[in-house]
Amino acid sequence: MSSQLERTLQANVVAWARVHRFLSVKVHERYQVGWPDRIFIAPNGNIVWMEFKAPGKRPTLLQTRIHRELAARNQRVYTVTTRHEAIQLLQDALDSTRVSEGSD
Repeated sequence: MSSQLERTLQANVVAWARVHRFLSVKVHERYQVGWPDRIFIAPNGNIVWMEFKAPGKRPTLLQTRIHRELAARNQRVYTVTTRHEAIQLLQDALDSTRVSEGSD
């Protein structure tokens, strides 16, 4: 049951993100065990990694370790359980200016 809730939550957030011109990449669990479910790239270049969980569920130890590794590299990594929470994080990424500029 919880995986269905997570899929529904993820689908709703992805739909919102597409309307707001985010690129959304699904991380394939078969090849990237422990990585967050999605990477969202905002039109301004901000990147948000998101792990979707049903209410009351927590990331596994492996997921927690990978989330810490990403955070140590200045990546925004979040575990979300509600649509409102996820959309607020994406809206914040839209509203903030890009921290670092890439090189050509």
